[in-house]
Amino acid sequence: MSREEAENGRDNMEIDGCEPQSPQGNAILDANFLKIYYGKLFPHEDIFKWMSYGNDGKHPGCDQSYFGRREFSFTLENDIYLRYQSFNSLSELEKSINEKCPVKIDIGPVYNVDPAKRNAYAKAGDNGFTPVERELIFDLDINDYNDVRYCCCSGNDVCLDCWSLMTAVIKVIDTALRGCNNKEQNNNNDSDGDSTDTMNRNSKSGKFETTEKCTVKEVPIFSLLARENSSRKSFQKQSSDFVETFLEDKDDFGFDHILWVYSGRRGVHCWVCDRKARRLNNEQRAAIAGYLHVYKGNEYGHKKVSLTGPLHPFLARSYNEVLKDIFEERLLCGQELLSSEERFEKILEMIPDESITSELRGKWLESRQSSRLKEDINVVRWGQLKHILQSRKHKGLHRCVEEIVFCYAYPRLDMEGAGMSLCKIILKTTCSFCSSIVPE
Repeated sequence: MSREEAENGRDNMEIDGCEPQSPQGNAILDANFLKIYYGKLFPHEDIFKWMSYGNDGKHPGCDQSYFGRREFSFTLENDIYLRYQSFNSLSELEKSINEKCPVKIDIGPVYNVDPAKRNAYAKAGDNGFTPVERELIFDLDINDYNDVRYCCCSGNDVCLDCWSLMTAVIKVIDTALRGCNNKEQNNNNDSDGDSTDTMNRNSKSGKFETTEKCTVKEVPIFSLLARENSSRKSFQKQSSDFVETFLEDKDDFGFDHILWVYSGRRGVHCWVCDRKARRLNNEQRAAIAGYLHVYKGNEYGHKKVSLTGPLHPFLARSYNEVLKDIFEERLLCGQELLSSEERFEKILEMIPDESITSELRGKWLESRQSSRLKEDINVVRWGQLKHILQSRKHKGLHRCVEEIVFCYAYPRLDMEGAGMSLCKIILKTTCSFCSSIVPE
């Protein structure tokens, strides 16, 4: 089946927000190497164990159909695209991969029925064939930072200097997703071995249906409202009682099972695998992304980050514990952010006071013609900027320093990424399937 034929019948489901790229556009993987890779190196058993979440048939009470309801898709040589692949056991998965030797494997959602049998339920309407679980996934791409990357890299290239941006991304998002106040509760309530507690089989149809919605203690998704409304009274008016209850005893989201994976080319994917995360609906996923979303605008807008009033605890923690140090110790000199007029003008544009920008511009243009500076020019200029903006006579501009740091170093989320929908498939290349990244 060709890609065109496959996509014509794919029920309006998207793949990572873009069309899968032809492997012929990149280096073509030798078929013999793929056979060796899949036969000797590929972690079939680990993938099966991971995607089963304890439902592997080895203990009573597990859902033995769980893995078989997960969709996989393969991209074969010559751009042949196969969707709705499903496997009932480790041996079936391993046999199919070894026989087909796909150049790319994609992981999709868990449906209420076996994807291979979807046509039998097509006449049942929206509930006949529908996704019921999907990991929450964040796709973070170094290309989104091209406007602040001045090192030797361009396009898909990555070096240690610009990888500091990904380090900041991982640290900020990982901390927010894990939270700090509810690990004991998660350990007690989030075991994945008994997924049948809220998924029951309909005895007549044979399909699995959700009979109990996640409670607030499991899904802390509307806490973004707390950041948008500084007063608790205002927050109460815009949120339901159960969200208010959640906020009283939790800090951020409290997820435990998080995997950071190198995307295979120029970024990272964050897989949040907790049961409560897998069962989030599209609106709840968007709310979590919205909570983390700070960087706005485009290359034509000067002010891409706007921080007003007291910083939300999450943003304050991100700045004090991660962003400030990475910006000053790695990005400032590594990317030479203030080394030329073109570069420092981008930063001066973020300062709303023309008298300050004129003063700094005059100093920096003058120092450009002097060779007396022993310190790195980026460090000197950043110190001058901070001194002026944080001085007592400019109290209204004390947020400018933080806004500049956030603009350069804060995660730039793909709000339309694959993990933001239950229906989308996340792209995974064979070479990066299990390359994990641990935050420094």
